[in-house]
Amino acid sequence: MNAPFTATTQNERENDIEKMIAAFKRDVDYGLLRENLKCTVEQRLIRLMQLQKFFDGMRAAGRPKDRDLEAPTGKFGMRIGFDVSNLTRGRSV
Repeated sequence: MNAPFTATTQNERENDIEKMIAAFKRDVDYGLLRENLKCTVEQRLIRLMQLQKFFDGMRAAGRPKDRDLEAPTGKFGMRIGFDVSNLTRGRSV
């Protein structure tokens, strides 16, 4: 079974972990963290709800508007995201 670290000693493992943490720290936006910490819990929850509404809208934008929530099924009973009846016109399916 392979070990999760390539280092062999405790000191080398700690060095690997420190390097990994340093790599993650480079991508942290501390200004955004400070801004969020200034907000109250209620303000953070409101932002979270706004973000959820945004993603719900994005999800709904990808759905067909004039169709039922239930997607049509194809020849083998697989659910598909569009109507294939006009593609099979004149052919037996």
